[in-house]
Amino acid sequence: MLSLSIVNDYLVLLDNSTAFAKVGFYLEQQKTALMVEESFLQKLEQHKPKGLHHMQRQNRKDGILLKGWNLLVPGELINRSWGDVI
Repeated sequence: MLSLSIVNDYLVLLDNSTAFAKVGFYLEQQKTALMVEESFLQKLEQHKPKGLHHMQRQNRKDGILLKGWNLLVPGELINRSWGDVI
């Protein structure tokens, strides 16, 4: 079972707004499977980047802007189309 308090503590130690956004995006996508409550996601969202950040810094191609996280995410992750390749 995933310990959300440990996830939060680790993110606080990292002190990196992009990490908060990336983890928040992932947990939001897996909310039901991982039993993540909306209140926890709101807690993470308080630490999101103030401006636009890319999910993949080394690959700054077009993506989909998730305003809630200020994160530009590749369409493949949003559409979960990586399974088409595997």
